[in-house]
Amino acid sequence: MAITEILPGYMGILTIDGTKQRCDSFAVNVNQDILAYTHVLGLNDVDPGTFTTKTELPGAIQIQKTLLRPSVIGFTGSFSFPATYDGLLETLFNRAKDGDYFDVEFSYAPEIGGRKYTSCRINSLSLSITAGEFLNVDAEVWALEYEDTDGGDTFIDPQKLITWDVFSVESGKVRVGGDGNPHYSSFDMSINNNLLYIYTSGGGGEDFRLYPSDLRVGMQEVTGNVGIWMLPGEVWEDGAKGNIVFDTLEIDIGGDCEDILDVDANIAWKRRMLEGTVGPFMTSLEFTGVDRAFGV
Repeated sequence: MAITEILPGYMGILTIDGTKQRCDSFAVNVNQDILAYTHVLGLNDVDPGTFTTKTELPGAIQIQKTLLRPSVIGFTGSFSFPATYDGLLETLFNRAKDGDYFDVEFSYAPEIGGRKYTSCRINSLSLSITAGEFLNVDAEVWALEYEDTDGGDTFIDPQKLITWDVFSVESGKVRVGGDGNPHYSSFDMSINNNLLYIYTSGGGGEDFRLYPSDLRVGMQEVTGNVGIWMLPGEVWEDGAKGNIVFDTLEIDIGGDCEDILDVDANIAWKRRMLEGTVGPFMTSLEFTGVDRAFGV
């Protein structure tokens, strides 16, 4: 007998500062563990409370994990979406590089409802694109509180995808996307803010005593990679041997159509790695952010 009541697949709607974005995944949840105190009995230990032994009860197995407690509560998870012209790319990028607080609303479906997470910060944000494809955004967020919502209305407005032809990264070493070198095959960059929950004793009151009281932004790390197709006889220099090559990435998204995101990143190039493989020969240039990578 067929089951007909199961809800079909749904591309949920993410809303930040009134701007809506279709997500292909969203998994931010309330996280709390059930912990057992560390002085639980081993399977064959003697229970001093009853003075029973294996001799008196041959093969007896002790009851375990009867002393339980809830852990502190966290609100963490991730979501991803294909970047669009009128979507949340610039908003999330600025929140990630500045470490600012913001609120997140998500609608799973009108029949399911939604959730609102407040006082969120981005732990990590990744941008990735391959030649000829569209830009993907993946974010991991942490929050201080949440509440269930009715999910809102269905979002039907069309959103145009950001593709390789309106994406460009330029520096003294590379020119990726747009009308740049056609041998560049991919680009990805990640911002990691190394967040840390801060808990205090009873700081949230009796009903919220296990909630975090604040979110601390740690040392920001910026990393990335440029994929390159290698041509016969082509040589890629790493600069002076043994020296670190500093550079500035000029990231421009939107091209001549619209200024969606325009930002510079202070980076240092790692030495190039060469690997043999069966198939087209490729190499990659890895970089890491230096100083204040985005000037903040």
